[in-house]
Amino acid sequence: MTGRKAYMLYGDVYKLEYENCDFIIFNADGNVVSGKYGQYLFENVYSGTDKYTQGGTLKYDIKYTGNKRIEYITLENLCTTYVFDEKGRLIEMDSSIKLYVPLIRKRK
Repeated sequence: MTGRKAYMLYGDVYKLEYENCDFIIFNADGNVVSGKYGQYLFENVYSGTDKYTQGGTLKYDIKYTGNKRIEYITLENLCTTYVFDEKGRLIEMDSSIKLYVPLIRKRK
């Protein structure tokens, strides 16, 4: 239940590119490490398999429960939940997290 699978990608996909030039880059474990959304670039730095920091300040924890991957912002009541079927395919996503533009550095 990796970040890569949350984008419904399977195998060793390194980069997902959209027609509008936005992109997402995955590490060898399948987690999102960087990308571009509109004019903003972001970077995720992992400190293990269950924690990462985005933009240097926004801290996330990842919990796995049965067929769910839940990413929540530490110390806030916001999360994104990914539900997978028995074959590891994404079947549902629910998020209370919106894009935190101020925490994402602008592309120069």
